Amino acid sequence: MNKLRLYYWLGVQHSGQKTTGRTLAYSSEQLGRVLQLKEIRLLKFVPKPVPSLMSVKHSVRTLHITVFTQQLALMLDSGLPIAVAMTQLQQGNPRQGITALMEEISFQVQQGKSLSSVMHDFTYFDPLYLQFVRVGEANGDLAKALNFCAQHREKNSKLLKQVKSAMIYPVSVIIIAGIVMAVMLIFVIPQFSSLFSSFGANLPAITQFTLDASLLLQRYAGHILLTIVAVVAAFRLALKSASFRYQVSRKVLATPILGSCILSGELARFNLLLSNGIQAGLPLVLCLDNATAAVNNTYLKTQLAHINPQIRQGSTLYSALKRISCIPSLMLKMLSIGEVTGTLAIITDKLATQFELEVDEATEKLGQCIEPIMIVFLGLLVGGLVLSMYLPIFTLMSEVG
Repeated sequence: MNKLRLYYWLGVQHSGQKTTGRTLAYSSEQLGRVLQLKEIRLLKFVPKPVPSLMSVKHSVRTLHITVFTQQLALMLDSGLPIAVAMTQLQQGNPRQGITALMEEISFQVQQGKSLSSVMHDFTYFDPLYLQFVRVGEANGDLAKALNFCAQHREKNSKLLKQVKSAMIYPVSVIIIAGIVMAVMLIFVIPQFSSLFSSFGANLPAITQFTLDASLLLQRYAGHILLTIVAVVAAFRLALKSASFRYQVSRKVLATPILGSCILSGELARFNLLLSNGIQAGLPLVLCLDNATAAVNNTYLKTQLAHINPQIRQGSTLYSALKRISCIPSLMLKMLSIGEVTGTLAIITDKLATQFELEVDEATEKLGQCIEPIMIVFLGLLVGGLVLSMYLPIFTLMSEVG
């Protein structure tokens, strides 16, 4: 696979004067071509990994590939040859990584290679992307195939962001609450402990519990932290086991609200890929393979992987999916209609849109449920802590009074 590197080079200008510099390129051959355009003859070079700061500024991201796909489809649709379109896309792009990528692809295509075979050498293009390009090359409508690919990438990115955004708020609140509690118990509560000791009286149960928790945390903070890290590491290690990951994924889908949100997101992505693949001219079995590969939930992915063998044996898509318990009945009915009427591409597109709306609704409902729970949780946490510290003081004041 071609990888972006930073080349430090020594060259000779047209006037004979030596010059040095550094350039981002995917190969030494590309470096030579770039310098040749500047009338510099390459003498020596040393490839290095791209530094972190430069990587942030010039590396190729998923969004850049999506934008590149849209622009390339637009230019091809307007009748431009692919080599000319690639040259046009290079101009004025501030990110050297994407400029170098376009230059390399353009050069290889001009050498007679197919676009799909050139893209195969770069990790930015996943198997589904390459499959869309191969179909476009085969049926002579590359612009249409790239348009479907760009639509898939946009919608898939939107779905992933929606599901992730639903989880950011509660996780961040719990982390911040944990940090605040730890700081209070380690640094603030001990100050009250010395004050209470001077009272020489029995403390309320809630106050004694808080003081004991503070003492425990002070003594064993390192052990507790190591235990948490060990548990997280053990869980992540266990997730590498297919059977454990399968069971966890199954439990996640059974979780109220969150499970339906994740299921809707997965089915939206599945139907979107199925629709785009069928419209692009891919065989149904290949569309199902691509759509199944895009599913992240291990349980659902394993269940969907059993579909293709049944399809090859003559089963309908409806009959194959009916055996999966978590597939909604509405989806099954609509797929059955699509198979009978020959409008499977249209039906799956409508299903993708429907599940996207369900993700929006589930995300909003999840936020509405989590917000009051978090408020009550923080209120009990902070209120209990404050009450435990001031209750002995109030009790003492009432006795003195």
